[in-house]
Amino acid sequence: MNSEVQTCKCLAWSPDPTTPHLLAAGLPNGRVVLTSFRDSVSFSSVNSISKEFIPRNSRSCNALAWNPVYHNELAAGLGKVRCDFSTLVWDVNQSSGTSLA
Repeated sequence: MNSEVQTCKCLAWSPDPTTPHLLAAGLPNGRVVLTSFRDSVSFSSVNSISKEFIPRNSRSCNALAWNPVYHNELAAGLGKVRCDFSTLVWDVNQSSGTSLA
């Protein structure tokens, strides 16, 4: 996929027809990265990480799902930590990787 991503726990293809080559990858440290397998207007090069979302506490990202209606929303299911949410929802169109939940 990308040389910057060593291990991937889960993947989710974007349902947005305007970005059919957009892929979200969940990592063991809880980070979620967006990458593309094709050049497009929104990505500077093929196979580059375009955006990274980081939870407050490091824990495994076990599941990813795109919202089928609002294609800019991505949910991540994370391992439980006592004082933190286990499901985070991000708006991938935001300039920073901030959580909606």
